[in-house]
Amino acid sequence: MLALLYLRYNVSHEVVGSLFGVSADTTENVFPRVVPVLRDVCPTEKWDTPRRSGVKGEPSWTPDEVAVAIIDSFETPVRRPSTEKQQQQVYSGKKKRHTLKGHSL
Repeated sequence: MLALLYLRYNVSHEVVGSLFGVSADTTENVFPRVVPVLRDVCPTEKWDTPRRSGVKGEPSWTPDEVAVAIIDSFETPVRRPSTEKQQQQVYSGKKKRHTLKGHSL
């Protein structure tokens, strides 16, 4: 019962031990002896899950290709430029003032 509770609710050995009136060490010692019996009596795919064969620190997923990255950020106010062309490049109609737009494609 102790091992089933541990497996079902994924709680620590200390919690399971306190529920049954034994120490965490006792639950840790009982667990490896009971699991093989449970595997024989209750076969399931969970027992046969393959071990992770990755290197620690290595990402588990990497994108195949990154075509476009869009970064949305706020607009930072700047002083009004002196030339008409520069003013048009940095004027924000939304903010009604001159800003630097933080966007990338």
